[in-house]
Amino acid sequence: MLAASAAITLAALATVQAAPASPAPATIAIPLEKRVVPEDHRLVNEQGVVNFAVLDQTLSNLKGKYAQTGQAAERHVGHRPFASGNSRRLARRLARRASTGSESLSSYQNDNLWAGRISIGTPAQSFLMDFDTGSSDLWVPSSQCTTSACSGKNKYSASSSSTSQAQSGNQLNVQYGDGSTASGPVYSDSVTVGGLTATGQTFGTATTLTGNFGSSPSDGLVGMAYPALSQLGVSPFFNTLWSEGHVARDVFSFRLAAGNSAPSELYLGGLNSNKYVAGTTGYTPVISQTYWAINTNVQVNGQSVSGLGTLNAIADTGTTLIVVPTSDAQTFWSSVPGAAPYSGGGGYYTFPCNSAPSVTFQFPGSSTKWPVPYLNLGTVSYGSNQCVGAIVGQDSGLNAWILGDSFLKGVYSTFDFANNRVGFSKLA
Repeated sequence: MLAASAAITLAALATVQAAPASPAPATIAIPLEKRVVPEDHRLVNEQGVVNFAVLDQTLSNLKGKYAQTGQAAERHVGHRPFASGNSRRLARRLARRASTGSESLSSYQNDNLWAGRISIGTPAQSFLMDFDTGSSDLWVPSSQCTTSACSGKNKYSASSSSTSQAQSGNQLNVQYGDGSTASGPVYSDSVTVGGLTATGQTFGTATTLTGNFGSSPSDGLVGMAYPALSQLGVSPFFNTLWSEGHVARDVFSFRLAAGNSAPSELYLGGLNSNKYVAGTTGYTPVISQTYWAINTNVQVNGQSVSGLGTLNAIADTGTTLIVVPTSDAQTFWSSVPGAAPYSGGGGYYTFPCNSAPSVTFQFPGSSTKWPVPYLNLGTVSYGSNQCVGAIVGQDSGLNAWILGDSFLKGVYSTFDFANNRVGFSKLA
């Protein structure tokens, strides 16, 4: 049985942005748990050696997620974000292999992932969920799921909830590149996070769950990107909270702490002043209201990387690594002294452990250069002096740098629907 999360703090605000009338719009701090995973599913073992099989699985899942979210965006807005030429053709190939739907990628650090508690239905049914800014749908296992992947997971029982309503004509259908699947009917019901309830949230329930979904300590996914990425074609959870007037501002923020350095937290309704340094927040505009898509520039040891220029980027809490187009990875790592492609391939690069480069990102609208303190994933093998870099070359079907937790752990990140911008702040 999964341990209960820490207590949740709720604070009502006196001043609220314009929103539909509702009782006491609020901000809410949701503790994110760090769950230990089995040894064979850990990104790095106890000796600090990288598990390349887990890395490969992470990248396979990422391709599936971006294939299906790209498909959803194309249906809703008429095009795939950042896809053109070869990347557009690759996206179509990935779509055929990965079908439609979405799933969060487990965020590992010191053998942990981040997840938070939600409840669904009346009376409440509890779930431990990944909160993913790289997708937009919510789904949980169904009580009708009998596959081994559902064993030990919390399951949603529609018949046990007096507020459950079946949504005929809609279907959850997630399939990743490795063959993992989640499929089943769609319902609407009340969904509560820390006392804030979206009364009419639509979500998927998996009556079939196979493959690597079963190995995740979390039960399901809460997508937090723009509605255009919804495979189900519905309002994402946070957008429903806002439209129903239950949250103070159309803004949420993450503190993803590495190891045991600090409590991790999702903050709904603004920024938690206890988690960042006042006056350090820099905002950059969203350039495509699909993903949390922004522009960036990258520097190595204080110098811009020749040949890269201004890059498309996506801030994605559901991705462990920093995943970039293969050609960009080659250009980037060629600017790092001593770096070389990993002998086993896979788009990984290594560098001398005793001379790790200083890597920073700079975003339009701010002069701050934000460091990547978790560039080093671990050693290639036991006793090796070669370390594996968190910036990995992989063609996901998008001409963009996916800024996952290897970057986001080093900043306080804010996602602002009201002004269509992403903010980064120095950690308190």
